[in-house]
Amino acid sequence: FTAGAGLGLLLLMVSSHLPENRSALKLALPFLAMLAYGLIFSSGHETSDILRDVWYGAKLVCCLIIGFLLGFRERDARVALHFLILFAVLSSLWTIFRGLTEVPEIRTTGSGEVAEVIRLPLVALAAIPVLLERIRVSQSKAVIWDFAALGLIAIAILFSSSRTTILSALILLFAWAGVFSSWKRATIGTLAFLAIVGLAWLLLPEFNGVDLTVAAKLRRSLDEILLTDGFDTRMAILNWRGFEAYNAQLMFDQLPALNQIFGAGLGALVDLGGVYQIGDEMAYRYIPVLHNGYYYLLIKYGVVGLLIYLAAVATLGHWRPRSGVNSNAIEERILRGLILIILTSTAVISGLYNRSELHGITILAAWLIGYIHAKRTAAGHTLPDLTNRSLATARA
Repeated sequence: FTAGAGLGLLLLMVSSHLPENRSALKLALPFLAMLAYGLIFSSGHETSDILRDVWYGAKLVCCLIIGFLLGFRERDARVALHFLILFAVLSSLWTIFRGLTEVPEIRTTGSGEVAEVIRLPLVALAAIPVLLERIRVSQSKAVIWDFAALGLIAIAILFSSSRTTILSALILLFAWAGVFSSWKRATIGTLAFLAIVGLAWLLLPEFNGVDLTVAAKLRRSLDEILLTDGFDTRMAILNWRGFEAYNAQLMFDQLPALNQIFGAGLGALVDLGGVYQIGDEMAYRYIPVLHNGYYYLLIKYGVVGLLIYLAAVATLGHWRPRSGVNSNAIEERILRGLILIILTSTAVISGLYNRSELHGITILAAWLIGYIHAKRTAAGHTLPDLTNRSLATARA
């Protein structure tokens, strides 16, 4: 993926004009700056560990630039949104097929047996608001195909058995409904979401100490991310995300003040204090990447890096002046949903620094920014409204 993306990046930048390349680089500039000073503080770390962190940062920059340049060139988002739906349908069919035909791989951990899940690509979930919008404005009998596509995606989400997938789907559903279009709506939507989650939590079964089912994992989601010490090995493995974060916090507390501000540098490892066997072939003492991406940022890039990351992600939707822009357009709503997915997933699967899960989300978010930016800078900063008849006819 990285090699292909790197080649695509070179081709796009060579064939793009200077203003486009400059805007794309501005989008990726915060993460480039983090890489630069992360290298400065990497002295003393293993070269292989440094290169690993360089790769994580470089492919993120690559995805952002590629997405932006492709979006900037797009003249009609309907074609891309239609392709997104097609990708979601095919991905859902493949996920369902694998779920029906493949025997889940079972691995043994200190907390019991866990079945490896078959995940629907997160970027496929972005088709949910597009389909819902097409259904809302459609006056054609062909709307049945949109309902069928939504049904396939819903079934694939169930087969995925992934908490991040379920949460991301709910976020995009709220984004389509316009919940994140204002602070007032966001507050009401958050309260409603918490109420729904609280009710669902009460109905879920508790972990019985043997089989860690998906339902039991949902019930334990909060426990898993809270800081967990290693005095009880079984609980440390059961709450592995929290155990990683606990040791990262210990390491951060012991760093010199300068490293707390700017991080321990690329290649820094978190010491777990002992070897932990979390699977048949998985034993760890030092870990280079954390599930909690915020602690990953804190260790590698310090408080400054964490603040840069939060500011860079949170302001993606306001990257350029909003004068004359329809903030309720479907592209804007999807982008706001993707931003929230990035921020929430950073707490559990490393967010933008995940090895592969968020590649599609990153490229799509940058694509939307590039597309919106191109439309804002043309024709007096106006953005075509694709939420009405044009979107209803997009299936053509």
